[in-house]
Amino acid sequence: MNLETLKSVLLARRSKWHEIAARAGVHHKTIQRIADGRNIPNMATAERIEGALRRKRSAETEQA
Repeated sequence: MNLETLKSVLLARRSKWHEIAARAGVHHKTIQRIADGRNIPNMATAERIEGALRRKRSAETEQA
């Protein structure tokens, strides 16, 4: 996932930032700063956030 896609996905899930941050092991302000374009995550952080987003999406599809 590229940075622009990550930002747009985070913006779409704004109400879930605390949950995403907890699953990724980062502070919710980090998620906010990435989504707002004030911070560019390093590869490790981006991968952890992407993993947290994938886990959430897979859990949502299993419930449906």
